[in-house]
Amino acid sequence: MLGYRFNTARAYWGDLEHWRDWCMDLPDAVDPLWPTSSDIEHYLLSMRVAGYSPNTVARRLTTLRAFFADADRGGSNAVMKVAPVPRRRSDRHD
Repeated sequence: MLGYRFNTARAYWGDLEHWRDWCMDLPDAVDPLWPTSSDIEHYLLSMRVAGYSPNTVARRLTTLRAFFADADRGGSNAVMKVAPVPRRRSDRHD
């Protein structure tokens, strides 16, 4: 996070905290460092159902991808591959 501007780092940190809290609040808690693709898809769906904007959902997924890409470079093998966030036709601003 040291390479980011303050507001960017704060947003990314908040995204990671949101992910951790979501994982821990599940009845069968998900290990936030070792999610499955199904866990990520459930997380994305839960944000959509809760009414988060498509931009927020996309940013949080981007944050998770960056986090796990960095973790993988460190040799942790915590790689996450999830399809791009599908946007409903009504969410597009073309």
